[in-house]
Amino acid sequence: MFASLIVDRPKLKAAGPVGRVGLLALSSDLNIEAEFHRMLPRGVSLITTRIENVEEITQESLLDIEAALVPAARSLAPNTELDVLVYGCTSGSVALGEKRVEELLGKARPTARCVTPSGAVEAGLRSLGARRISLLAPYSEELTTMIAADFEKRGYAVANASCFGFTADSQMTAIAKESWIEAARSCYDHSADALFISCTSVRASAVIDDIEAEIQAPVICSNQAVAWQIGNHLGVLSDLSISGRLSATKLATPDNV
Repeated sequence: MFASLIVDRPKLKAAGPVGRVGLLALSSDLNIEAEFHRMLPRGVSLITTRIENVEEITQESLLDIEAALVPAARSLAPNTELDVLVYGCTSGSVALGEKRVEELLGKARPTARCVTPSGAVEAGLRSLGARRISLLAPYSEELTTMIAADFEKRGYAVANASCFGFTADSQMTAIAKESWIEAARSCYDHSADALFISCTSVRASAVIDDIEAEIQAPVICSNQAVAWQIGNHLGVLSDLSISGRLSATKLATPDNV
């Protein structure tokens, strides 16, 4: 038996006709891919690779990931042009510094737009006109304080910062959706312009509308903000499946706010 070559060649259509998004996700994150598949529209191809990390998330363990970013980005569909490249870790992008992450990813994939959760959240806050935030996180007090300090350096006033105190991604993902609503209700500081719920591993994006109804203020979550920024970059903002006031907000650059 010998195989025969089909004479009529098949039609070829590239994956991701609307855009191709590369995602560098931590090996311990149980949530980020599922949320991006739900949020991004058809025609946007999500290509993921995992970066090995330890289960306990600390500032030191996040800094250890730096050496893995360039090899991981280069190994991600290496013969495919990416439109957007995401480092999918909020605290990781803060620990290393957004500019350092952009430098590393730009070195690996110079034609792709680099997106980090912390940068996307900042862009969302800027576009909503929010300058004073209330922070809610699943992390330890140490990491939550690090996130708050980073946003203060970016020029935002942090009215308060509250956290659940977990150190493992699996615990963070397991936080029930109703617990996010209850925590937002009890912890949100009404002197703030918006509530920022940090971490790509948490499932709070699914209850943004409920939380906004409770606190009567905009809510930004890490994955929602990243999807929103991807939508702005690819010109498909209206096709995203994201919730909250941010969903209808166009990206504002620092020059037009």
